[in-house]
Amino acid sequence: MKVDPIVSAYAESLFRVATAEGVADRVEEELHDLERLYQTSYELKEFINNPTVKAEGKKNALTELMGDKLSRVTLNHMNLLVDQDRGRMFPKVAEEYYRLSSAVRAKVSAEVITAVPISDGALEQLGVQLKKLTRKDVYLRTRVDESIIGGVVVKVGDKVLDGSVRSKLAQMRKQMAG
Repeated sequence: MKVDPIVSAYAESLFRVATAEGVADRVEEELHDLERLYQTSYELKEFINNPTVKAEGKKNALTELMGDKLSRVTLNHMNLLVDQDRGRMFPKVAEEYYRLSSAVRAKVSAEVITAVPISDGALEQLGVQLKKLTRKDVYLRTRVDESIIGGVVVKVGDKVLDGSVRSKLAQMRKQMAG
C-alpha cells in the first residue's frame, strides 16, 4: 500500500521526535486515544476540518480539551497539523505512525471491530491469541460498527481476519446463488 508522502513525512517527523524524547510509547497511546475521539465525535471531526474556523481557535480548543492529557510532543504535532490545515490527515498520520513504530519495535497495532462493545476479558483473550499469531506484543484498538451484525473483524497491518456475521451471510448468499 502506497502511503501519501505528506502523511509519511508528518508521521516520520513525529516518530523521530517522540523517539528522541523517549516518549514513543506514550505518543502511540495518545494517538490511539485521539483517533478514537476523532472517529466517534462528529462534532470534533467537523470542527477540525472546518475551513472557516481559524487555526488559532482550533489549537486553543485542542489545548483546552486535551492539553493536560497529551504529551508536549503530541500536542505540538497536532498543532502543526492544524497550523498547516492538515487536520483531516490526522487518522492517516496516526496509522503511519503505528506502522513505523511496529517496524522498529516488536509491537504491532491491531484494530478490533465488533457490533457491540467488547468486554475487557474477551479483548484480553484476543490480545493473547494475536500475540501468539504475530509473535509480537499487540496494542489493541477497538471500534464498534453495528453493520457487521455480530462477530469480530480484526485488522493487523494489511491482514484482515473477518469473522463477522455480515461476511458469513455474504458467503452464504454467494454459495446459494452460485
